[in-house]
Amino acid sequence: LMESDPSGRAAALCRAVKLWAKKRRLSDTMRGGMSSFSWVLLVIFFLQNSKEFGLPTLEKLFGGITKASRDGSCSKQHNLPCRGHEVSVITLLKKFFDWVVDSLPEHSRASLSVLSGRAEALGGGGSNKSGGGGGGGSNKTVFIQVPFKPNDNAARCLRSDVWGRQIVPEL
Repeated sequence: LMESDPSGRAAALCRAVKLWAKKRRLSDTMRGGMSSFSWVLLVIFFLQNSKEFGLPTLEKLFGGITKASRDGSCSKQHNLPCRGHEVSVITLLKKFFDWVVDSLPEHSRASLSVLSGRAEALGGGGSNKSGGGGGGGSNKTVFIQVPFKPNDNAARCLRSDVWGRQIVPEL
């Protein structure tokens, strides 16, 4: 997926958001934070839905694949964007934070899919695995599909109180 962005800005934005979250201790899943994996998926979803960036979906790249590759290979590491792209990565970072605050709440009852690039209606009756440990109840702030496992929430450890009191103020 990152290889579809030759500028390297998508990978750089993912790294910047992961670093930002780690420095602020927002990715500590044991304390109800959102995992680094969840942050990356959220960035990818944002870039897929950005009119300016338009990162392709996995479905578009691979023609509607439904199963993960079984060869065990990992994607290669991507280089930092070339000189001159630093400002555009900073601009993308600001736009990502604005999107999280302004647009993500619109998807509170949806499942975000990087496979399709769409916010899909959650199944009725709580059939999706959204919860983690105790606290926070069933009111999940965000459901981010694990690619190729659409019923699994990559943000399952995220507690709504951590989202509201720790993450949102940092944005």
